[in-house]
Amino acid sequence: MEELVKTLEHYLQIFNELDAEYEKYFNDYESVSKLQRLLDKDPNEIVREFNTLVESNLRVDFNTKNSFGASWI
Repeated sequence: MEELVKTLEHYLQIFNELDAEYEKYFNDYESVSKLQRLLDKDPNEIVREFNTLVESNLRVDFNTKNSFGASWI
């Protein structure tokens, strides 16, 4: 039983060290400005994401009827 407790304490120490390392890198990532993250991103990926956003939000796949013209002519 004592060996099991020592093993679990060892793994707990490893977990705590990894958790602290993750938190450090996460805080470093959060401190970088959004503009810097955008500059670091692949320009082609940014264009693809923007096109997808525009196409999904503006529905550019259909034509609309011109309702401003004279309908009686």
